[in-house]
Amino acid sequence: MQLHEMVVVFVGFIVLGPMGLFVQLILQSMETGQWDFRIFALPAAALGLLAIMGFAFAFESRRAVRELTALLDGEVTSARSQ
Repeated sequence: MQLHEMVVVFVGFIVLGPMGLFVQLILQSMETGQWDFRIFALPAAALGLLAIMGFAFAFESRRAVRELTALLDGEVTSARSQ
């Protein structure tokens, strides 16, 4: 199982947009010598988003595999009702 290509592209835009801003802020901070550590919230948020999506996808794919296994094993009861 894998994410749909459009989802990957959409998440790429969501992650790469703030990361571009982060790179610009880092370069500006290096030029001026004035550091504002709040800019590190941008990559932290992007990594958090990716982690949440990865966890949710892993959970849903395991559930789908369990339900498919139950279906292929010929169980009559619904896997969702358990």
